[in-house]
Amino acid sequence: MRLAKDISERIDALRFPLIVGVVWIHAYPTTGTVGSVVYGNPNPGYWATLIRNMFSEVTCRIPVPMLFLLSGYLFFLGMESHTPWKEAWLRFLGKWKNRLRTLLVPYLIWNLLVMGLILAIQESPIRGYFSETARVSQFNLLGFFNAWLGWTHPPIAYQLWFVRNLMILALLAPLIYLLLRRLPVAYLVGMGLVWVLTLWPIKIPDSPGVFFFSLGGGLAIYGADLRRLDRWWPWLLALYMLIAGTDLLHKNHWYSENLHRLGLFCGLPLVFSLTARISERWRQRLILLAPISFFLYALHEPLLSLVRRFDFSRLHPQSDVQILIFYVINPLLVIILCVGIFKMMERYVPSVLSILTGDRRK
Repeated sequence: MRLAKDISERIDALRFPLIVGVVWIHAYPTTGTVGSVVYGNPNPGYWATLIRNMFSEVTCRIPVPMLFLLSGYLFFLGMESHTPWKEAWLRFLGKWKNRLRTLLVPYLIWNLLVMGLILAIQESPIRGYFSETARVSQFNLLGFFNAWLGWTHPPIAYQLWFVRNLMILALLAPLIYLLLRRLPVAYLVGMGLVWVLTLWPIKIPDSPGVFFFSLGGGLAIYGADLRRLDRWWPWLLALYMLIAGTDLLHKNHWYSENLHRLGLFCGLPLVFSLTARISERWRQRLILLAPISFFLYALHEPLLSLVRRFDFSRLHPQSDVQILIFYVINPLLVIILCVGIFKMMERYVPSVLSILTGDRRK
């Protein structure tokens, strides 16, 4: 089964906004530590906390499960519940070979680059900017490989935990495919309940990854029409706003995480259905930005943390208004800087950029 042109364009139009949402998740902190001094305000007021929670802890949490779902959908696209196992294995081998280029190679390179950057700063006069991070020069062999590969905790470029989990899910794809062939409803409903009720006992891969990658795979295998919910967007919006608003006002309650996950489950079809309502002009603009998505995702940290520590240590924001100003400005600066670097590399060193992005520039 080939991906319909309008569905392909809608997925491409989502790629950059989803990564922008990830950047704002990481913009949440209100302090920056340089050396032994903590700058900023660790306890901002009610409104600053509410606004930051509304974006970083509620709406901007949609991108990660959405990215897992789309990854699962695209991984299993073209496979059906009755595909012969010999053909299925050939498809898996082709997918794995492709992921070596698009996931593994960039993952290894970006972690080494971030490790080198942190090492250079830690051994320089501005070492205080990474005083909270383990000293890279003191890593033993095991510590080096753990920071590079991230097998017991996130890698040193911590946002790349998503890529690590995605690679693990790709390796588990034959098992997921078997479950989706034999017990699709029982497996997805059971995995969904495990995710909502936070009952998943394994840290790597995590339950959002397993559930949404599997859900995306199920949608592809059984040929679901992703446009089916488009006309229901007003109801999806109303339901999501109700759950998200309740989630926002009940953070830190014992049930808040379960409520939050229900909101995410409603938010995903809402976001995709809204892509049908984007004007053609804006859709094409977003599609043009899509190739930058992975580069922005990989580079925005530790860049965002460095920017926050720099301006907090010099401007000492304390009031809620000041905290919120930096909450908006710092991510925007990082996004603009990353886009600028991407464009320069695209012009002068396209082959290097191709390797760093897993050849996602097309």
